[in-house]
Order: sequence, then structure tokens, then C-alpha cells
Amino acid sequence: MTETKRRSRFKALFLGCVITFLLMELVLQFCPVSTGLRPATVDAEHPVYHFEPDRSFVFSRDWNFALANEGHVNNVGFVNDQDYVAVDKRPLVAIVGDSFIEAQMVSYADTAHGRLARKYASDARVYSFAAAAAPLSQYLVWAQYARENYSPDVLVISVVGNDFDESLAKYGVAVGQHHFVPGADGKLELKRFDYKSKALGPVVYKSALARYLHLNLKLSSRVSALIGRLSGKQRVEQQFVGNTATAYTPERLADSLNALDTFFRFLPKMSGMSHERILFVVDGMRPELYDPYKLAAAGKSYFAVMRAAFISKARSLSYEVIDLQVPFIERFERDHQRFEFDTDYHWNAVGHGVVAEVIEGSNLFQAFRGLKHHGQPLMR
Repeated sequence: MTETKRRSRFKALFLGCVITFLLMELVLQFCPVSTGLRPATVDAEHPVYHFEPDRSFVFSRDWNFALANEGHVNNVGFVNDQDYVAVDKRPLVAIVGDSFIEAQMVSYADTAHGRLARKYASDARVYSFAAAAAPLSQYLVWAQYARENYSPDVLVISVVGNDFDESLAKYGVAVGQHHFVPGADGKLELKRFDYKSKALGPVVYKSALARYLHLNLKLSSRVSALIGRLSGKQRVEQQFVGNTATAYTPERLADSLNALDTFFRFLPKMSGMSHERILFVVDGMRPELYDPYKLAAAGKSYFAVMRAAFISKARSLSYEVIDLQVPFIERFERDHQRFEFDTDYHWNAVGHGVVAEVIEGSNLFQAFRGLKHHGQPLMR
């Protein structure tokens, strides 16, 4: 083959690749490709994790755009259709959590906080403060942020399976968020892990193809897994209950219990609230709770142990706790509807509906309703 022909074939191949990528980009521009939520910079000047404000987003997952949904990041950087205002005569419920409350895959109107906000809009406010990967340690920071900026009357905290050990930097760091680390005195303290928003991020994310490869297909994770298999360093498959590893070592358990105790030590001061103003909503063991035999078998899992420890500790300190496992089982026996998606562990609209109902029926919410109906302040 002559050099001229070789160059001609290379140019044709290159042109074919360019045309293919352009066609893929054009097609994907009309598809519900995930846009992602862009975290804002977190540093000493901006210490609270949130997203870039005032922008809409699209959520979908996998190659086939499963769970496609559109949502909104509000004026202060949280996933919520409402703009938050500091001065408002209506009393406020602040709901704090992780991706279950962030709920990118659920229409805002169907979320627990969205339902409550709509139902009581005439004389109350319901604001959410949440993001994926946030553990108990980060919940403290948002509770403090809510207190300093919006003075909520009551606080609801959602607790899920990976909230305990992931509160410690030892078990992984979510950049931009706060985790517990050992202090000079040996006690755990909060540490902020700064994050710098990437300058090229907005440019790259304009490409639907780039977003599809990164967010929908999670190409980087797949490549890493493939390299691990080829190199013989593939991770051992783990079993999960409550979206966290079932097995645990004595060290993991001791660390988690220490994180739990530290959370309750910091909570009154950072939230500015006494126990009668705070409600905990603890997730059930799904999907095990749909089958009594599987539920019994999961009874010794890490999440089962930590759920029991958290509920016992909270109640011993006089906090109100709702164990979602009970209403979930009762509702499933009645309606036979599951509370998560087929391809995603997060609560679906049915699950959020149950969560909204149990919050509304709690002693805390009834006291809150008394506050707004009769103008009597709750005891701080």
C-alpha cells in the first residue's frame, strides 16, 4: 500500500469517527440524558455543601434512560422546587437527609417533603436539605445551616443504612462534606473536606454524549472494574442489606457506634433544638421486609444491628423515632406495592407517600400543627 493510500484511508477513518460521534451527540441531545447535579465550591469561605443554584436538571440512569425525571435546584442550591426565604411568618419544618431526601429520581410533587409542603402551604413551610452520599456527620452541618439561616421550628432527620460508618473519614470521604476524624484528645470531631468546582465541568457537561458515557453508563467505573478483573485485583463480591455491606468486623461496629454517640453529642448544639423538636425517621430493611424469612435472615446484618442501636440510643435520649419498617410492612401486606424502584434502591413515589404519612402522624408534627394553629411556642 502506498503512503498516499494509507493517508487517504486514515483520513476516511478519522472522518467516519467524527461523523459517528456528531450523529451520536445529535441523537442524545434529544434524549433524557442525565445532566448531573454540580456541587458548588466548598472551602473556608463557603463551608456548607450544596449545588450550583437556580438550575434545572434531568435525572436518568443506565443505557436506556431508566427513571427519567426532571427537577430543579433552588436559589440556595438544594433540590427543591421552592425558593427558600429567611423571613416568613409561617413556621418551618426542616427535613435533612441524603439521596433519599434529595430524590433526583422522584417528581418533587411526589416526594415526602413535596407532599407536605403542598398540603400545608397556606400556613407552614417545609424545606429540605439533602444530597447524595451525606451521612450523619453532614446532617449536623445542614441542621446548623438551617438554624442559622431559616430558624426552623422542628427538624426531621432521615436515617438510612450507610449513614453510620460513612460518617467517619476512615471509611471514605465525600468531597465537600463533613466527616468525623479523631481529634487531639482522641474524641471524634467534625472535619470539612474541601471541594473546588471544576472550571471545565460546565463545558464538558454541555455534551450529551460525554454525560451519557459518564453519568448513564458510568464508563470510568466500568473501565476500572475491567482493569481490576484483568489484573487479578477484582473485589470480592459483597452482600448488602440496607444499601450497606452485610458483614462487619468488631472494628467497623465499634467505630460506627462511636460515630453514633458523637452525632448525638453534637446534635443539640448544632441544631439549636432540644429533643422534643426533633424527629428521626429510620429506613426499613428493604427488600428483605417483603419476605418474613429473608427479614429474619437479615436480622444479624450490619444495618440491622446499627438500626437497633440508633433507635435505642435516640429513644433513651427522649427523641421521637419512627421505624419505617413497621408501616412499610403493614402497607405492603395491604397493597402489595413495593417502596423502591426495580432498578434503584431509593424510595419510589409509594415509599415517599408512606414517609410523608408517618411524619404527618408523628407527635412532633402534631405539636407543630398546634404551633401554627394556636400560636403557642414549643418549649426549646
